[in-house]
Amino acid sequence: MWALRGSLIASVALLPGIAHAQQSVTLGELSVVATTPVGTSAGNGAPAAPVLDAPAGPAVQAPVTERLRGGAQPLYKIPSTVEAVTRAELEFDRATFNPVDTLARRVPGLNVSDAQGSANRVDINYRGFQASPVTGVPQGLAVYQNGVRINEAFGDVVNLDLIPQVAINRIDVVTGNPVFGLNALGGAINIQMKNGFTWQGTEITALGGSDGRVAGSLQHGQEIGPWSFYFAGDGLNDRGWRYESPSTLGRIYSDLGYRTPDAEFHVIGQFARTFYGATSATPVDFTRVDHRAIFTFPQTVTTELGTLQVTGRVDLSPTWDLAGNAYMRRFSQSYVDGNDGNFENCSRQSSFRGSLCFEDDGFSPAPGQSPLAFRNQFLIVSPTTPRIPFTPGVPYGTIDTTRIEATGYGGSLQAANRDKVLGCEPNQAIAAFVVS
Repeated sequence: MWALRGSLIASVALLPGIAHAQQSVTLGELSVVATTPVGTSAGNGAPAAPVLDAPAGPAVQAPVTERLRGGAQPLYKIPSTVEAVTRAELEFDRATFNPVDTLARRVPGLNVSDAQGSANRVDINYRGFQASPVTGVPQGLAVYQNGVRINEAFGDVVNLDLIPQVAINRIDVVTGNPVFGLNALGGAINIQMKNGFTWQGTEITALGGSDGRVAGSLQHGQEIGPWSFYFAGDGLNDRGWRYESPSTLGRIYSDLGYRTPDAEFHVIGQFARTFYGATSATPVDFTRVDHRAIFTFPQTVTTELGTLQVTGRVDLSPTWDLAGNAYMRRFSQSYVDGNDGNFENCSRQSSFRGSLCFEDDGFSPAPGQSPLAFRNQFLIVSPTTPRIPFTPGVPYGTIDTTRIEATGYGGSLQAANRDKVLGCEPNQAIAAFVVS
């Protein structure tokens, strides 16, 4: 510690014909303290290390950095690039109601594409690997929320539109690392949510815009003794700038926490429902006539999610942690897809002429078979009508429906040694057990 003393001199500008004066003021004593470097502080419950070579007088204690919890690793120990998006950056982009927009602005090498026709359902491309809400896309990124993998069971798709942006505390994007499990060749996205210990207060947001957009959010966090409570909810509704292309989002997130000096537990609940219309690309020929045109209608996606999670961490000793979590996740998604149909008037060679038949011109007979064998074998009938009459000039189509239902559950239990003694490298001995 070094003591600095000095004096402050105030003087009047030297102007012709003006008397000059000086006034001397003695400053109080200033202290400069060399603090303990980050990463070398004492562990939880260990005494803080006194500053070395301090002059005689009252003991000066160096600030203590809180020990990493639940198997967390310091950034300098991760052998790959880590890009972080902080709470402040997410709050700066609050009006979008979409955390993916913030990722695209803040993370180098990450970009998004809007193949689904909705700004809330976008594909993430990070260094050539994708995370997409579209079934069938080769997924190359693992996404975690509060330690739970949220790639869906069917197709490993990622629906980040189900997470309320207002409740996100931090997002880390890590390049390829095998510890993140399946489909993490391109890396992992780790989303950490807020709780009553990390955010307190009440905040209400409301906004509106063109195309009938109305949106709002509410969050409240409170800490009462060893207990904490956090609640966040947001919603958005707009008509969309194209025909029959509405978007409706409703998302709720809550966290009940309990903390002592040696333990911390959380019960987390989340529910979300989203609805999108006409989520598809439009042929260029259509857009030349009207830039708002859509291809087929209806074409909607409805998604619902319910999650219940319990997390906990206990200090077994000043250097050993025992951490775990358990969760249940219910996912439901339905598609209603209107498409152009291959229907036509039955052939002239048949007695069904004037009725509706499925197109048979595209079927090529095998060698030795007559083309007549394929005519009119796809007659369209209904439960009440043996045949449906063909109406000239009417565009025929189909409405296809698809529904996905998935229930996931799992848990993990991990013991970790985090020896944080001054000047010593941490001794690590980690055992983990994961079920999903």
